[in-house]
Amino acid sequence: FLDELDLSKLYDAEAGQLHKKYESDKHALTKNHYGQFSTEPRVSSYIGIAKGDIPPSHWYHVHRTLPADWTWQNQIPRGVNRTVDGVDVFYGYYRHDNLRFVPSWGGSLFEFLMPTLVLNEREYSPEGLGANNRTAVEAQIHYALQTKRYPVWGISPCATPDSPQGYKEYGVPFLGAKGYPDDGVITPHVSFLALDVAPEEAIENIRRLARVKDLYGEYGFYDSVNVRTGKNSPRFLALDQGMTLVALANHLKNGSVRNRFMAHRLMKEQVGLLANESYFGS
Repeated sequence: FLDELDLSKLYDAEAGQLHKKYESDKHALTKNHYGQFSTEPRVSSYIGIAKGDIPPSHWYHVHRTLPADWTWQNQIPRGVNRTVDGVDVFYGYYRHDNLRFVPSWGGSLFEFLMPTLVLNEREYSPEGLGANNRTAVEAQIHYALQTKRYPVWGISPCATPDSPQGYKEYGVPFLGAKGYPDDGVITPHVSFLALDVAPEEAIENIRRLARVKDLYGEYGFYDSVNVRTGKNSPRFLALDQGMTLVALANHLKNGSVRNRFMAHRLMKEQVGLLANESYFGS
């Protein structure tokens, strides 16, 4: 698989970032990029650097927070400037109440936590990504259970309960630079993603989700429930089921999938990328 994967084809050397996709019908790369660090494509960045498809400097060209002069974002970030690998990096963060965090794009748990299926951010980046992932989970729990008084938590893109063929981005608005709406929609798969970060809270939430009427089906949890209306999505999504299975394997088998990934020679050589992440400076 690694031999056949070539991420250099998505790399924009001028921007130092990865294009979002290649559109085969147009035979062209999209003009926009994955430019925000606390999102799921950082695992692609890690793999691309480890393979030598893209330079290590790419890691530092992806924004921790969006530039301060992008005034449309949810708030103007605070932080410090550092030069790493020849790249000037602004290590910024947002504040909300007593929390400090590096935002994702939409404030969904999928963005923060999907990379942890294979990247050991908790161990190798305890003051950076590991701490930020934990804060994101804590913020989602407080937002859902305390602020919104929902019976369960876990807000992320998923199938829409109110439209059988629909799919929509959901998030906690303040956790994102742009911020997705929550609309009262909860998706079970992110509780499984949270097992590595907050196992006790995740297990308790999974048990609550199992008690939600008609949410658990023949192949596990359906993809979502609107806790305001009580309506469930009637679908299983392969993406979300796949993340659930890998997260369960990691939790029940002492990180088996993640450990296997991190033990690969190429991946092991790049753990310094994770260790370099440290946020919340003055």
